[in-house]
Amino acid sequence: MLTRFLKYVILFSLVGLLFLPQVQLKYHLFSEKPLNGIYLRAISPQNSWKSWIEGKYQDSLSKYFNENIGTRSTLVRINNQLNFSLFHFYNEKNFLIGKNNNLFEDYYINAYKGLDFIGYANMQRRVEGLQQLQNRFQKLGITFIFVIEPSKVGVYPEYVPKYYHLTKPDSSNYLTLARILAEPRYRINVIDFYRYFNLIKDTVSYPLYPLAGVHWSTFAAQTLVTDSLLRFMEHVSGRHLLSYNLSEVTWTKKLIPPDNELAETMNLLSPFPCDPMPYGKYATGDTSGCFYPRVLSIADSYYWVIFSFDILQKTFATHDYWYRFMEFYPSQKYDRKTADSVEFLRNDLKNHDFVVLMATEINLSNLFGFVEKANSFLASEDQAIPAQTREELIIRCKSLIIQDKEWVDLLKEHAKLRNITLEQMIQNAAEYMVDSENNKK
Repeated sequence: MLTRFLKYVILFSLVGLLFLPQVQLKYHLFSEKPLNGIYLRAISPQNSWKSWIEGKYQDSLSKYFNENIGTRSTLVRINNQLNFSLFHFYNEKNFLIGKNNNLFEDYYINAYKGLDFIGYANMQRRVEGLQQLQNRFQKLGITFIFVIEPSKVGVYPEYVPKYYHLTKPDSSNYLTLARILAEPRYRINVIDFYRYFNLIKDTVSYPLYPLAGVHWSTFAAQTLVTDSLLRFMEHVSGRHLLSYNLSEVTWTKKLIPPDNELAETMNLLSPFPCDPMPYGKYATGDTSGCFYPRVLSIADSYYWVIFSFDILQKTFATHDYWYRFMEFYPSQKYDRKTADSVEFLRNDLKNHDFVVLMATEINLSNLFGFVEKANSFLASEDQAIPAQTREELIIRCKSLIIQDKEWVDLLKEHAKLRNITLEQMIQNAAEYMVDSENNKK
Protein backbone atom coordinates (compact mmCIF):
# COMPACT_ATOMS: atom_id res chain seq x y z
CA MET A 1 0.00 0.00 0.00
CA LEU A 2 2.80 2.36 0.93
CA THR A 3 4.68 1.51 -2.27
CA ARG A 4 1.62 2.33 -4.38
CA PHE A 5 1.21 5.63 -2.52
CA LEU A 6 4.84 6.59 -3.19
CA LYS A 7 4.39 5.76 -6.88
CA TYR A 8 1.40 8.12 -7.05
CA VAL A 9 3.35 10.83 -5.23
CA ILE A 10 6.24 10.50 -7.67
CA LEU A 11 3.88 10.41 -10.68
CA PHE A 12 1.93 13.51 -9.66
CA SER A 13 5.17 15.31 -8.73
CA LEU A 14 6.58 14.68 -12.20
CA VAL A 15 3.35 15.81 -13.87
CA GLY A 16 3.34 18.88 -11.63
CA LEU A 17 6.89 19.71 -12.71
CA LEU A 18 5.84 19.51 -16.35
CA PHE A 19 3.13 22.10 -15.74
CA LEU A 20 5.21 24.27 -13.39
CA PRO A 21 6.76 26.47 -16.14
CA GLN A 22 3.33 27.41 -17.52
CA VAL A 23 1.90 28.01 -14.03
CA GLN A 24 4.93 30.18 -13.16
CA LEU A 25 4.54 32.10 -16.42
CA LYS A 26 0.89 32.89 -15.70
CA TYR A 27 0.78 33.32 -11.91
CA HIS A 28 4.41 34.15 -10.93
CA LEU A 29 4.45 31.83 -7.92
CA PHE A 30 7.99 32.90 -7.02
CA SER A 31 10.35 35.65 -8.13
CA GLU A 32 13.23 34.79 -10.46
CA LYS A 33 16.51 36.62 -10.83
CA PRO A 34 16.87 37.74 -14.48
CA LEU A 35 19.80 36.45 -16.48
CA ASN A 36 22.86 38.68 -16.79
CA GLY A 37 24.51 39.51 -20.07
CA ILE A 38 23.52 41.02 -23.38
CA TYR A 39 21.13 39.02 -25.50
CA LEU A 40 18.22 39.68 -27.81
CA ARG A 41 14.87 38.75 -26.30
CA ALA A 42 12.65 36.94 -28.79
CA ILE A 43 9.38 38.76 -29.48
CA SER A 44 6.01 37.24 -30.24
CA PRO A 45 5.99 36.60 -34.02
CA GLN A 46 3.31 37.97 -36.34
CA ASN A 47 1.61 35.25 -38.34
CA SER A 48 1.16 35.59 -42.07
CA TRP A 49 0.49 33.21 -44.94
CA LYS A 50 4.00 33.72 -46.34
CA SER A 51 5.81 33.17 -43.00
CA TRP A 52 3.65 30.07 -42.37
CA ILE A 53 4.40 28.52 -45.76
CA GLU A 54 8.14 29.27 -45.47
CA GLY A 55 8.26 27.85 -41.94
CA LYS A 56 9.55 31.10 -40.43
CA TYR A 57 6.52 31.57 -38.19
CA GLN A 58 6.91 28.12 -36.64
CA ASP A 59 10.62 28.68 -35.95
CA SER A 60 9.99 32.13 -34.48
CA LEU A 61 7.15 30.85 -32.32
CA SER A 62 9.26 27.98 -31.03
CA LYS A 63 12.12 30.37 -30.16
CA TYR A 64 9.72 32.79 -28.48
CA PHE A 65 8.14 30.00 -26.44
CA ASN A 66 11.49 28.61 -25.33
CA GLU A 67 12.82 32.01 -24.23
CA ASN A 68 9.67 33.14 -22.44
CA ILE A 69 8.71 29.97 -20.61
CA GLY A 70 8.29 30.26 -16.84
CA THR A 71 11.28 29.20 -14.67
CA ARG A 72 13.61 29.60 -17.70
CA SER A 73 16.20 31.72 -15.89
CA THR A 74 16.22 29.30 -12.94
CA LEU A 75 16.63 26.28 -15.22
CA VAL A 76 19.45 28.01 -17.12
CA ARG A 77 21.24 28.75 -13.86
CA ILE A 78 20.84 25.13 -12.69
CA ASN A 79 22.27 23.86 -15.98
CA ASN A 80 25.19 26.31 -15.86
CA GLN A 81 25.94 25.43 -12.24
CA LEU A 82 26.04 21.70 -13.00
CA ASN A 83 28.35 22.26 -15.98
CA PHE A 84 30.68 24.43 -13.92
CA SER A 85 30.71 22.37 -10.70
CA LEU A 86 30.89 18.91 -12.28
CA PHE A 87 32.75 19.49 -15.55
CA HIS A 88 34.56 22.83 -15.10
CA PHE A 89 32.83 23.97 -18.26
CA TYR A 90 30.69 26.86 -19.47
CA ASN A 91 28.61 26.56 -22.63
CA GLU A 92 29.92 29.61 -24.48
CA LYS A 93 32.22 29.19 -27.46
CA ASN A 94 34.68 32.00 -26.71
CA PHE A 95 34.67 31.54 -22.94
CA LEU A 96 37.32 29.52 -21.08
CA ILE A 97 37.70 28.37 -17.50
CA GLY A 98 41.40 28.00 -16.80
CA LYS A 99 43.48 26.87 -13.86
CA ASN A 100 42.43 28.07 -10.40
CA ASN A 101 39.11 29.22 -11.93
CA ASN A 102 40.76 31.95 -13.99
CA LEU A 103 38.33 33.04 -16.70
CA PHE A 104 39.53 33.92 -20.21
CA GLU A 105 38.24 34.78 -23.67
CA ASP A 106 39.87 32.92 -26.54
CA TYR A 107 40.28 36.07 -28.67
CA TYR A 108 43.28 36.89 -26.49
CA ILE A 109 44.69 33.38 -26.86
CA ASN A 110 44.58 33.70 -30.65
CA ALA A 111 46.39 37.04 -30.46
CA TYR A 112 48.99 35.69 -28.02
CA LYS A 113 49.71 32.77 -30.36
CA GLY A 114 50.07 35.18 -33.27
CA LEU A 115 47.12 33.83 -35.25
CA ASP A 116 46.10 37.40 -36.18
CA PHE A 117 49.67 38.47 -37.05
CA ILE A 118 49.63 41.07 -39.84
CA GLY A 119 53.32 40.68 -40.75
CA TYR A 120 56.46 42.73 -40.17
CA ALA A 121 55.97 45.10 -43.10
CA ASN A 122 52.41 46.00 -42.11
CA MET A 123 53.40 46.54 -38.50
CA GLN A 124 56.30 48.73 -39.57
CA ARG A 125 53.88 50.88 -41.58
CA ARG A 126 51.71 51.07 -38.46
CA VAL A 127 54.67 52.38 -36.43
CA GLU A 128 55.59 54.88 -39.15
CA GLY A 129 52.01 56.12 -39.01
CA LEU A 130 52.30 56.55 -35.24
CA GLN A 131 55.55 58.51 -35.65
CA GLN A 132 53.96 60.72 -38.29
CA LEU A 133 50.94 61.32 -36.08
CA GLN A 134 53.09 62.24 -33.08
CA ASN A 135 55.08 64.70 -35.19
CA ARG A 136 51.90 66.37 -36.44
CA PHE A 137 50.53 66.67 -32.91
CA GLN A 138 53.85 68.10 -31.75
CA LYS A 139 53.64 70.91 -34.33
CA LEU A 140 50.26 71.82 -32.84
CA GLY A 141 51.62 71.85 -29.29
CA ILE A 142 49.80 68.60 -28.40
CA THR A 143 51.53 65.71 -26.61
CA PHE A 144 50.79 62.30 -28.10
CA ILE A 145 51.21 59.08 -26.08
CA PHE A 146 50.81 55.51 -27.26
CA VAL A 147 49.95 52.93 -24.58
CA ILE A 148 50.16 49.16 -25.04
CA GLU A 149 47.74 47.52 -22.64
CA PRO A 150 48.49 44.04 -21.29
CA SER A 151 46.22 41.07 -21.83
CA LYS A 152 45.33 38.54 -19.16
CA VAL A 153 46.62 35.73 -21.38
CA GLY A 154 49.84 37.63 -22.03
CA VAL A 155 50.45 38.16 -18.30
CA TYR A 156 49.21 34.80 -17.00
CA PRO A 157 49.62 32.26 -19.84
CA GLU A 158 50.35 29.60 -17.21
CA TYR A 159 46.67 29.66 -16.17
CA VAL A 160 45.32 28.91 -19.65
CA PRO A 161 43.99 25.31 -19.95
CA LYS A 162 46.66 22.79 -20.94
CA TYR A 163 44.78 21.60 -24.01
CA TYR A 164 45.66 24.89 -25.74
CA HIS A 165 49.35 23.88 -25.69
CA LEU A 166 50.23 27.53 -25.20
CA THR A 167 53.84 28.42 -25.98
CA LYS A 168 55.30 31.83 -26.68
CA PRO A 169 55.38 32.38 -30.45
CA ASP A 170 58.29 33.72 -32.47
CA SER A 171 56.06 36.36 -34.04
CA SER A 172 52.89 38.13 -33.00
CA ASN A 173 51.55 41.63 -33.39
CA TYR A 174 52.75 42.60 -29.92
CA LEU A 175 56.22 41.07 -30.17
CA THR A 176 56.83 42.61 -33.59
CA LEU A 177 55.46 46.00 -32.52
CA ALA A 178 57.68 46.04 -29.43
CA ARG A 179 60.78 45.19 -31.50
CA ILE A 180 60.11 47.95 -34.04
CA LEU A 181 59.30 50.57 -31.39
CA ALA A 182 62.67 49.84 -29.75
CA GLU A 183 64.55 50.85 -32.91
CA PRO A 184 66.46 54.16 -32.40
CA ARG A 185 64.94 55.79 -35.49
CA TYR A 186 61.52 55.85 -33.86
CA ARG A 187 61.00 58.27 -30.99
CA ILE A 188 57.41 57.60 -30.10
CA ASN A 189 56.14 58.31 -26.58
CA VAL A 190 55.26 54.77 -25.51
CA ILE A 191 54.17 53.10 -22.28
CA ASP A 192 54.37 49.32 -22.56
CA PHE A 193 52.19 48.00 -19.75
CA TYR A 194 52.27 44.57 -21.37
CA ARG A 195 55.98 44.27 -20.62
CA TYR A 196 55.70 46.02 -17.25
CA PHE A 197 52.92 43.77 -15.94
CA ASN A 198 55.02 40.72 -16.84
CA LEU A 199 57.98 42.16 -14.96
CA ILE A 200 56.07 42.82 -11.73
CA LYS A 201 53.42 40.08 -11.67
CA ASP A 202 55.36 37.91 -9.19
CA THR A 203 56.26 40.77 -6.84
CA VAL A 204 53.12 42.89 -6.47
CA SER A 205 50.96 42.32 -3.37
CA TYR A 206 47.65 42.53 -5.20
CA PRO A 207 46.13 40.82 -8.28
CA LEU A 208 46.82 42.54 -11.59
CA TYR A 209 43.86 40.63 -13.04
CA PRO A 210 40.83 39.22 -11.21
CA LEU A 211 39.87 35.57 -11.57
CA ALA A 212 36.37 36.55 -12.68
CA GLY A 213 37.25 39.21 -15.28
CA VAL A 214 39.24 39.68 -18.45
CA HIS A 215 40.35 43.31 -17.95
CA TRP A 216 43.00 44.58 -15.54
CA SER A 217 41.70 44.82 -12.00
CA THR A 218 40.09 48.01 -10.80
CA PHE A 219 42.80 48.42 -8.16
CA ALA A 220 45.66 47.91 -10.66
CA ALA A 221 44.06 50.31 -13.13
CA GLN A 222 43.50 53.08 -10.58
CA THR A 223 46.61 52.62 -8.45
CA LEU A 224 49.28 51.52 -10.90
CA VAL A 225 48.16 52.33 -14.44
CA THR A 226 46.61 55.76 -13.89
CA ASP A 227 49.45 56.99 -11.70
CA SER A 228 52.05 55.76 -14.20
CA LEU A 229 50.19 57.46 -17.03
CA LEU A 230 50.03 60.78 -15.16
CA ARG A 231 53.72 60.67 -14.27
CA PHE A 232 54.62 59.84 -17.88
CA MET A 233 52.48 62.74 -19.07
CA GLU A 234 54.49 64.98 -16.78
CA HIS A 235 57.76 63.53 -18.07
CA VAL A 236 57.10 64.00 -21.79
CA SER A 237 55.38 67.40 -21.49
CA GLY A 238 57.47 69.02 -18.75
CA ARG A 239 54.28 70.10 -16.93
CA HIS A 240 53.34 69.32 -13.35
CA LEU A 241 50.01 67.49 -12.97
CA LEU A 242 47.96 66.96 -9.84
CA SER A 243 49.04 63.86 -7.92
CA TYR A 244 46.96 61.57 -5.74
CA ASN A 245 47.61 59.11 -2.94
CA LEU A 246 46.08 55.86 -1.77
CA SER A 247 44.45 56.58 1.60
CA GLU A 248 42.64 53.32 2.37
CA VAL A 249 42.37 49.76 1.00
CA THR A 250 39.46 47.36 1.52
CA TRP A 251 39.59 43.69 0.53
CA THR A 252 36.25 42.06 -0.30
CA LYS A 253 34.65 39.22 -2.25
CA LYS A 254 31.84 41.55 -3.31
CA LEU A 255 33.48 42.45 -6.58
CA ILE A 256 32.84 45.70 -8.42
CA PRO A 257 32.62 45.65 -12.25
CA PRO A 258 34.66 45.00 -14.29
CA ASP A 259 36.33 42.64 -11.81
CA ASN A 260 33.36 40.25 -11.98
CA GLU A 261 32.34 40.78 -15.60
CA LEU A 262 32.81 37.25 -16.95
CA ALA A 263 31.56 35.50 -13.81
CA GLU A 264 28.34 37.53 -13.95
CA THR A 265 27.60 36.34 -17.48
CA MET A 266 27.94 32.70 -16.36
CA ASN A 267 24.58 33.00 -14.55
CA LEU A 268 25.33 30.47 -11.82
CA LEU A 269 23.05 29.51 -8.95
CA SER A 270 25.74 30.13 -6.35
CA PRO A 271 28.34 32.92 -6.30
CA PHE A 272 31.44 32.36 -8.43
CA PRO A 273 34.32 31.14 -6.21
CA CYS A 274 36.48 34.22 -6.57
CA ASP A 275 39.30 35.51 -4.37
CA PRO A 276 38.95 38.77 -2.41
CA MET A 277 39.95 41.86 -4.38
CA PRO A 278 41.29 45.19 -3.10
CA TYR A 279 39.50 48.51 -3.62
CA GLY A 280 41.07 51.80 -2.75
CA LYS A 281 40.09 55.25 -1.58
CA TYR A 282 42.21 58.09 -2.86
CA ALA A 283 43.00 61.67 -1.96
CA THR A 284 44.52 64.35 -4.18
CA GLY A 285 47.81 66.01 -3.27
CA ASP A 286 48.98 69.61 -3.27
CA THR A 287 47.27 71.63 -5.99
CA SER A 288 49.76 74.49 -6.12
CA GLY A 289 51.40 74.99 -9.51
CA CYS A 290 49.43 72.18 -11.16
CA PHE A 291 48.48 72.11 -14.81
CA TYR A 292 44.99 70.80 -15.55
CA PRO A 293 45.16 69.41 -19.09
CA ARG A 294 42.50 68.71 -21.68
CA VAL A 295 42.89 64.99 -22.35
CA LEU A 296 41.49 62.80 -25.11
CA SER A 297 41.89 59.02 -24.98
CA ILE A 298 41.18 56.71 -27.90
CA ALA A 299 41.00 53.24 -26.39
CA ASP A 300 39.20 49.93 -26.09
CA SER A 301 37.20 48.62 -23.12
CA TYR A 302 40.28 48.52 -20.87
CA TYR A 303 39.90 52.27 -20.47
CA TRP A 304 36.39 52.26 -18.99
CA VAL A 305 37.60 51.80 -15.42
CA ILE A 306 40.05 54.71 -15.87
CA PHE A 307 37.48 56.93 -17.56
CA SER A 308 35.14 56.45 -14.58
CA PHE A 309 37.88 57.08 -11.99
CA ASP A 310 36.65 60.11 -10.01
CA ILE A 311 40.18 61.37 -9.28
CA LEU A 312 40.62 62.26 -12.95
CA GLN A 313 37.65 64.63 -12.77
CA LYS A 314 39.83 66.72 -10.45
CA THR A 315 43.02 66.17 -12.46
CA PHE A 316 41.85 66.91 -16.03
CA ALA A 317 40.10 70.05 -17.18
CA THR A 318 38.55 67.98 -19.98
CA HIS A 319 38.39 64.19 -20.14
CA ASP A 320 37.10 62.77 -23.44
CA TYR A 321 36.99 59.15 -24.53
CA TRP A 322 36.63 57.85 -28.08
CA TYR A 323 35.74 54.21 -27.46
CA ARG A 324 37.25 52.13 -30.29
CA PHE A 325 36.87 55.24 -32.46
CA MET A 326 33.24 54.16 -32.83
CA GLU A 327 31.49 55.70 -29.82
CA PHE A 328 32.27 59.10 -28.31
CA TYR A 329 32.03 60.18 -24.67
CA PRO A 330 30.86 62.14 -22.76
CA SER A 331 27.66 61.77 -24.73
CA GLN A 332 26.39 65.25 -23.87
CA LYS A 333 29.41 66.72 -25.68
CA TYR A 334 29.50 64.46 -28.72
CA ASP A 335 25.74 63.89 -29.06
CA ARG A 336 25.37 61.69 -32.19
CA LYS A 337 28.82 62.22 -33.69
CA THR A 338 30.33 59.32 -35.64
CA ALA A 339 33.78 58.54 -37.03
CA ASP A 340 32.94 60.24 -40.32
CA SER A 341 32.11 63.60 -38.64
CA VAL A 342 35.31 64.87 -40.21
CA GLU A 343 35.24 68.59 -39.52
CA PHE A 344 34.02 68.25 -35.94
CA LEU A 345 36.56 65.56 -35.01
CA ARG A 346 39.43 67.38 -36.75
CA ASN A 347 38.74 70.51 -34.71
CA ASP A 348 38.15 68.50 -31.54
CA LEU A 349 41.49 66.71 -31.89
CA LYS A 350 43.25 70.07 -31.94
CA ASN A 351 41.39 71.19 -28.84
CA HIS A 352 43.33 68.96 -26.42
CA ASP A 353 46.66 69.12 -24.64
CA PHE A 354 47.18 65.35 -24.61
CA VAL A 355 45.99 62.67 -27.01
CA VAL A 356 46.44 59.14 -25.68
CA LEU A 357 45.99 56.08 -27.92
CA MET A 358 45.60 52.83 -25.96
CA ALA A 359 45.11 49.29 -27.23
CA THR A 360 45.44 45.75 -25.98
CA GLU A 361 46.87 42.84 -27.95
CA ILE A 362 43.73 41.93 -29.90
CA ASN A 363 43.50 45.49 -31.28
CA LEU A 364 47.12 46.08 -32.29
CA SER A 365 46.46 44.88 -35.84
CA ASN A 366 44.33 47.92 -36.73
CA LEU A 367 44.37 50.36 -33.75
CA PHE A 368 40.70 51.07 -34.53
CA GLY A 369 41.66 52.78 -37.82
CA PHE A 370 42.48 55.88 -35.79
CA VAL A 371 46.08 56.40 -36.93
CA GLU A 372 45.22 56.67 -40.62
CA LYS A 373 42.16 58.81 -39.99
CA ALA A 374 43.91 61.19 -37.57
CA ASN A 375 46.82 61.63 -39.97
CA SER A 376 44.38 62.62 -42.69
CA PHE A 377 42.70 65.02 -40.23
CA LEU A 378 45.95 66.77 -39.39
CA ALA A 379 47.67 66.82 -42.78
CA SER A 380 48.70 70.31 -43.83
CA GLU A 381 46.26 72.19 -46.02
CA ASP A 382 48.67 72.48 -48.96
CA GLN A 383 49.31 68.75 -49.08
CA ALA A 384 47.39 66.94 -51.78
CA ILE A 385 45.27 64.29 -50.11
CA PRO A 386 42.62 62.21 -51.84
CA ALA A 387 39.14 63.25 -50.84
CA GLN A 388 38.28 59.69 -49.92
CA THR A 389 41.23 57.43 -49.09
CA ARG A 390 40.67 53.72 -48.59
CA GLU A 391 41.06 54.11 -44.83
CA GLU A 392 38.48 56.89 -44.73
CA LEU A 393 36.02 54.83 -46.74
CA ILE A 394 36.52 51.86 -44.42
CA ILE A 395 35.89 54.01 -41.35
CA ARG A 396 32.78 55.44 -42.98
CA CYS A 397 31.50 51.93 -43.74
CA LYS A 398 32.18 50.83 -40.15
CA SER A 399 30.17 53.78 -38.92
CA LEU A 400 27.26 52.79 -41.15
CA ILE A 401 27.44 49.19 -39.98
CA ILE A 402 27.35 49.91 -36.24
CA GLN A 403 24.28 52.11 -36.69
CA ASP A 404 22.37 49.16 -38.16
CA LYS A 405 21.36 46.86 -35.27
CA GLU A 406 20.29 43.95 -37.49
CA TRP A 407 23.55 44.13 -39.42
CA VAL A 408 25.58 44.08 -36.20
CA ASP A 409 23.60 41.09 -34.90
CA LEU A 410 24.30 39.22 -38.14
CA LEU A 411 28.02 40.02 -37.91
CA LYS A 412 28.05 38.78 -34.31
CA GLU A 413 26.96 35.36 -35.55
CA HIS A 414 29.60 35.37 -38.28
CA ALA A 415 32.26 36.42 -35.74
CA LYS A 416 31.38 33.47 -33.51
CA LEU A 417 31.58 31.06 -36.45
CA ARG A 418 34.98 32.41 -37.47
CA ASN A 419 36.21 32.65 -33.87
CA ILE A 420 37.15 36.33 -34.14
CA THR A 421 36.05 39.48 -32.31
CA LEU A 422 33.04 41.50 -33.40
CA GLU A 423 35.37 44.47 -33.97
CA GLN A 424 37.49 42.43 -36.40
CA MET A 425 34.36 41.13 -38.14
CA ILE A 426 33.09 44.70 -38.65
CA GLN A 427 36.53 45.70 -39.94
CA ASN A 428 36.52 42.77 -42.40
CA ALA A 429 33.01 43.62 -43.61
CA ALA A 430 33.90 47.27 -44.14
CA GLU A 431 37.08 46.38 -46.05
CA TYR A 432 35.15 43.94 -48.24
CA MET A 433 32.56 46.62 -49.06
CA VAL A 434 35.21 49.18 -50.00
CA ASP A 435 37.34 46.78 -52.05
CA SER A 436 34.31 45.35 -53.85
CA GLU A 437 33.20 48.85 -54.82
CA ASN A 438 36.69 49.78 -56.02
CA ASN A 439 36.88 46.64 -58.18
CA LYS A 440 33.73 47.73 -60.01
CA LYS A 441 35.35 50.99 -61.12
